[in-house]
Amino acid sequence: MKSLIYYPYFEVQDTNWLKFATLYIGSLTSIIPNAGKKNISDEFLQLIEEGGFITNRDSYDLYRNESSKVAIKQVKKFFDDSSILDYGISISYL
Repeated sequence: MKSLIYYPYFEVQDTNWLKFATLYIGSLTSIIPNAGKKNISDEFLQLIEEGGFITNRDSYDLYRNESSKVAIKQVKKFFDDSSILDYGISISYL
């Protein structure tokens, strides 16, 4: 079964949709930043805390590692390019 990210709201607005979704998808992920948790209903938070079908990914946690990997890859590509030596850039500091 597939896993879906619920968007654009933090929590499912239509309980009938949620009931049917449990039949067709394996899990549902909502992206709720820590600051947004105060706007979530107690029932929805309880569903997340119980685990299972609905999970939460904090948007900061979701992209923190990926953006670092992309930045490191780009910097490494820059310094692996031997043509930068023509500009007097020293890579001995790495």
